[in-house]
Amino acid sequence: MGSAYEYMFLLPDEHAELLKFKPQVPDGAAGMCSEILAPRHLLSNLVLILFIITRNQRSK
Repeated sequence: MGSAYEYMFLLPDEHAELLKFKPQVPDGAAGMCSEILAPRHLLSNLVLILFIITRNQRSK
């Protein structure tokens, strides 16, 4: 029964530790904006769309 109480204390205690956590950017980290990432994301979507179109055309 003692372990159940220890576990009940452990959960809020660990959660409190997470609330104190402050993320920091490491030294030498490069900043990236969404404009840099967008073309790559759009390109992968375009490749997927082209794959679906060509697959559907082959099945006809």
